[in-house]
Formats: sequence, structure tokens, C-alpha cells
Amino acid sequence: MPYAIVRIAKLKQVNIAGSGMHVSRGRKTPNANMSMLEHNETLIYFDDRHAPLGEVVHKKIHSVPQKRKIRTDAVHCVEILLTASPEYFRPDDPSKYGDYQADKLADWKKATVDWLKQEYGDKIVRAELHLDEATPHIHAYLVPTDENGQLNCKKIFGGRAKMFAFQDSYAAATQHLGLERGVKNSQAEHTTVKDYYSVVNAASEQVNTNDLQAVQARAVAYARMQREHQELKRRLKLVAEKRDELSDRLEKAQEELRVQKQVDLALSGSEAPLSPLQVACELRLPLGEIDEGIEAIDLVMSNRQTDLEGATRWLTQRFGVVATIQLVNDRVVQIVTEQLPARFSPPKPEREKWGEVKDYLTGTKRLPAKLVERLHEEGLIYADEKGRLICLHRDFDEKVTGATAIYLSVKDCPSESIEGSGLSVGWYYFQSSPQGKIDKVVVIDDPLEAMAYATLNPTEETMLFLAGHEGGWLPGNKLHRVDVVVGSKAEFYNLPGQVEYELPQSESWGEDLEAYLAESIEKVYLVNVKEAAEIEESYGYEMGM
Repeated sequence: MPYAIVRIAKLKQVNIAGSGMHVSRGRKTPNANMSMLEHNETLIYFDDRHAPLGEVVHKKIHSVPQKRKIRTDAVHCVEILLTASPEYFRPDDPSKYGDYQADKLADWKKATVDWLKQEYGDKIVRAELHLDEATPHIHAYLVPTDENGQLNCKKIFGGRAKMFAFQDSYAAATQHLGLERGVKNSQAEHTTVKDYYSVVNAASEQVNTNDLQAVQARAVAYARMQREHQELKRRLKLVAEKRDELSDRLEKAQEELRVQKQVDLALSGSEAPLSPLQVACELRLPLGEIDEGIEAIDLVMSNRQTDLEGATRWLTQRFGVVATIQLVNDRVVQIVTEQLPARFSPPKPEREKWGEVKDYLTGTKRLPAKLVERLHEEGLIYADEKGRLICLHRDFDEKVTGATAIYLSVKDCPSESIEGSGLSVGWYYFQSSPQGKIDKVVVIDDPLEAMAYATLNPTEETMLFLAGHEGGWLPGNKLHRVDVVVGSKAEFYNLPGQVEYELPQSESWGEDLEAYLAESIEKVYLVNVKEAAEIEESYGYEMGM
């Protein structure tokens, strides 16, 4: 299986001349076949194809004024080595040194040059094709400038992600030739451009195959040792960072424990509370002018013209955590006690209005009489003096926390929450059967819709039907152990992690129920008039036929 191969070497200014001499054959290259030298080819060049590589790179860098002084250790140029495994160029005999099929070479050369130009454009200042060595390959030299023309190698080759993308890109450009990319994150031993040539150059014409393999093995071992060394440094760095993190956490925990002990001491009341006279002395106030009965914290707020938070900070600085918490805790208890809200009181039931409300629910809304009566007997729904349907909200301890009033006499039955209702601590809900462990919860945004859904979906499972509010908070922590179905388009918050969605076929579950009953009764009517009449009576429904 032939592979696309691409490697890079980052060249500092002092390295460019040597690399350029090697590629241009300006110095002796032991592994090169001098008889094939004339077949080498310059594929891309900037300004002057015969100029020394160092001059070309310098000219390219300074074609745009550099805003910052270039560091002496900066990467001025990146050498890219591009080739393919020997079995691509000479599939009949991959071991045949220097051989290649002309058509395969031409296809690979075109794909590679096209990729270099498309990916990097005029950043490539020189590209040389070498055919005088074992396997055809291209040396391309890239000046790593950013979109503003500033030298910036990290912008192009900084980090593993960009190197992966670089290799992916070249593999994709040569995939049509039958070349494959190496496996990402594999443990295969890759050599750099420098390591590759150090092995090849070490093998003179007199070195036999076994010697060459030994040299290659040493190079691979050295590369592995370098990687292991880098991995060890990385792990040591992680250990040091983890140690520092644990040290910080320990210090923070110790401080929190110290403060908590002070808080517990303050709340226990074992120490005498701070005297207003002591605070007055700290404020440098004449003790004879202090109002009798004034609280210490009020004294600080009035004298320093600050609020409760500012007074708390000042007291903590002067008298410490314990004394301050005692004062602030007493004030908070006072505020909460004075402003304690009255317990929610739902509208009073009006028995004389219930008949009208029941008739509307069973007649107009087509809800089963048995369901309506059961919910009324359980105290979950009733009529108030205004003829509204009242649906009580409860928490999961069945404490009443609020109520929804539905105006049945108004078109589309608008609803409103009764003042004082806790919308995030209680909900209107009922079960398919009064007893039994709940198997499934259905969440809908309207009490009438919840009752319509329950009518349309009879089941032997024990289901809980819960009416939330659009944009409301749901008891997700109570629902994570059961299946949850959301039956409306309304947005709810604090749902458990996994939920299913089931929407009505029409605009609402109420309309779905009306259509279902009309169709069912019509079918039965054609077969058994008496049975159809019983269904009509059960649902308070008349066919009008």
C-alpha cells in the first residue's frame, strides 16, 4: 500500500545556506547518482532561480517591512520534503534504487506542485525535484509569513492540530493517485528531514546493506529516545502543575475551614455580642452622644454613611469574622422576620358554580366525566365565585404553592397565575391512577391540555401529568429516574438529561381529542346506535345527527 509522505524542517538563518547547497548540489552529496543530476528540475522559484537560497529568503522576508525586530533564533524558512513510498513510483520492483515510472512521476509531480501553489502561493520561494537519489522527491522552501507579511512560523505550523491539518491536506491532494495517509496518532517511527539525510549521507558507496540498516536502526533508536525524553519532560511538567494545583486547593480548603470554624462559633452564640459602645469607641464617637438602644451595625452605617455590605466589611476589618457574623446574622433574621411573606391562599371554592364548570369541561372540552369528577374530589380542580376553573399547584410533598385560574367563558380560555403563586416550587399535576409507583411523566404547558392528553393516552402504566409554565422551572432532580415526555412546544428549564418529545397532530391536544371522539362515535354510530349514545353520554358529547 503506497503512502503519501511529507515532512518539514524549520530552518533558522544559520541553517538556510547549508540546506540550499545540498538541494542545489552545490556540495558533494554521497548518496546522489551524479549521472542523473541533469534530470533534477526547478519547479518553483522566486525572483532568481540561480541565486543562493539565503538571499532569496532574505529578499522575500523584507519584501514587506517587518514591524518587529526579527529574533536571532526565529524560523526564517521551512523546508518541506514531499515524496511517496517506493512502491508507488516502481510498483514492479520497489527495491530498485533510483528507478521510477515516468507517468506516475508526472502525475505525482503535478499534484504536488498544484498543492504547494494552492496552499501557500507565493510563500514558496523555491521547489526542486530530485531524481538523482533512491526515490523521487521534492524539496520546497516556504517563508512563513502571516496575512500581513510578518514572519510568523507558529501561525502556519504551530501545534499538533496544525501539523495534522498539514498532513491531511497533502494526503487529500494525492489521494486520487492511490496514495494513502499514515494513521493519525500511530506509534510508527517517523524521522525528520535531518534524521533522514543523516542516515542516507552516512552510507557511502562502499557501505553494504547490513551496515546501512544498522545506521538506520541507530537513527530510529535515537529518534525514539528523543521522543521519550520529551514525553518524560511533559509528564514531569504535568506532575509539577498538579502538585501546585493540589497545594493551592489545600491552602484554600484550610482557609475555608478556618473561616467555617469562626462562623460556627459566631452562630453558636457562645461569645458575647459586640457592644455598640465598643463600636462607638472604634468610630471615635463621644459615648455620651450615643442613642440608647441603637444597634452596633446601624451605628456603623449611619456614621460612615454606608450600606449593610460596607458596614460588614468595616466591622470585619476591625473586630474579625466571629463578632461581625453575630451582628449581621441578627440583622438578617430581623429583616426576614419583618418581611416574611404571608402563606399562599388560593381562591375559595364556590359549589354553586361547579356545575357550570363541569358541564363546560365534559361538554365543550370533551373531557371524560369520571376524570373531571375524580380531580374535583381530590381537590385539584374546582370553581371559584367568578366561575373560573381553579387548578391548584403543589410541590411533591403535596403542599399547595399556588394556583392557575382559567376563564372558561372567554374565547380560547385564557389563564393566569393567582397572585402569590410560586411558579418554580409547585405545579399542577395528577396521576392516571391515584395509587402506584410512577412509570412516566408527561410535561405540558396547560392544565386543560394535560387532561386532554391523559384522555387520549389511556395506559396501564402509572403516569403523572404535569402542567408547567412557558419558560418555567421544572423539578428535573425529581424526574431523572423516570421516563419523561414533553408534549408541547413550550420551553422549559431544568428538564432531566434524557427526554422524548411528542406533539399533537393539530394545534392542541384538545383539538386532537375532539377529532378522535368525532371519528370514533361516527364509526360506532353506523354499527350500534345504542353504544354510540353511551359514548356520547360518557363524554357529554352530542353528534347533532
